[in-house]
Amino acid sequence: MTTNEQLKARITELEAKLAKAEVIEQISRGLNVASSENELRHLTNDLEKIVEERTTEVRNFKTLVENAPDAICIATLSGTITYVNSAFHKMTGIEQLQGKNLGVLYAEEDLSAIGAVMEEVFAKGYSQSELTWHLENGRIVPVHASIFLISDKDGKPIASSAIFQDLTEKKQSEQQLTQLLALNQAIISNTSLGIVVYDSSGQCILANEVSGKIINATVEQVLQQNFRQIALWQKSGMLEKAEEALATGTVQHKEVYAVTTFGKDVWLDCSFSPVTVNDEVHLLFTMNDTTERKQAEAERERLKEEIIDAQQHAIQELSVPIIPVMDRIIVLPLIGSIDSMRASDIMRTLLAGITEHRAKIVIMDITGVPIVDTGVAAHLDKSIQAARLKGARTIITGISDAVAETIVDLGIDWSNVETLRDLQTGLMVALDSLGIKLGRS
Repeated sequence: MTTNEQLKARITELEAKLAKAEVIEQISRGLNVASSENELRHLTNDLEKIVEERTTEVRNFKTLVENAPDAICIATLSGTITYVNSAFHKMTGIEQLQGKNLGVLYAEEDLSAIGAVMEEVFAKGYSQSELTWHLENGRIVPVHASIFLISDKDGKPIASSAIFQDLTEKKQSEQQLTQLLALNQAIISNTSLGIVVYDSSGQCILANEVSGKIINATVEQVLQQNFRQIALWQKSGMLEKAEEALATGTVQHKEVYAVTTFGKDVWLDCSFSPVTVNDEVHLLFTMNDTTERKQAEAERERLKEEIIDAQQHAIQELSVPIIPVMDRIIVLPLIGSIDSMRASDIMRTLLAGITEHRAKIVIMDITGVPIVDTGVAAHLDKSIQAARLKGARTIITGISDAVAETIVDLGIDWSNVETLRDLQTGLMVALDSLGIKLGRS
């Protein structure tokens, strides 16, 4: 075979490898007119260079496809797999896929949906959809599928290629987000707090039903409000707290009692919290209706005062008791210290006892009084004078040695006060002055 014949055979071989390249047609046209050995050599070199370049391109493309993070496969028009990359093996967990039908990746009930997708591919040349793999190992993998037709140079479909993205993490994130939103909504709907959110302009953008019930409004009415225009906020100092929260980025609190815009008298325990969403500061306003608690506290305070009053009354009765021992004779035993308040009680009780029992003689026994100073003596003197004005004679009994010594040391003048050693003596003197004689039966 001549050199020219050998070169022509080599060119024919190269043409077979690059049948789809337009440059082949151009070079082939040059071959038809080339006759010399030198021209043939140039054509051969050009073809070899093109083949090498295209081979490198194919190799690089194959490397790119093989190492792509998405699962890629090529299949015949009937669905038989002819190529898969490493990501496809990893995503499916199946080592041998060539020669199998793509239908092995889907559950039987999903095949009709797959058929619809392929109809779209044949009609439009491509399709993008979400599918679900049901793998042999029991795994269920949601995928995003991008499927394209592969056509020959004449535009006739000869195969299909598909790129699959694993949506498992995305679906899990969406599910978690959905669950979180549902949980947040449940919390907002079922909390006892009124929750309202305002945007940076002050306009309400979210409100739960509780917030409406607290102020006697509907949710729609709450959503129509701008907190900077609410009269209650302006009058009660709530607006200042809200602005301070937004300006300082700190949570503010305020308790108010007012008539709301919708005519309800209510105690509100309010909280103002700045919340940043997408670089925009919002105001989270929560309110708790404390009206019942306030009313209960007021009722407890009223009952407490009643109890204190009752206790004081009981103490007064116990500390200043009137004992009618006989007709027209009463005894007033005193125990403990005597101050100005108690002295007033003693005088008031003494005068009431004289009137009630029509007493002529009052025996004031101070055996239980530990100290008698000038103040106590003055109080007792006033009580004696008041009793005298009511027509009753007063006898003081039970002066102890210590009290007698104190009276002398202080120079207190009780010369005009009738004093006796003890209560028994005082009773005997009182009876005798009324002409009453006690005898033995």
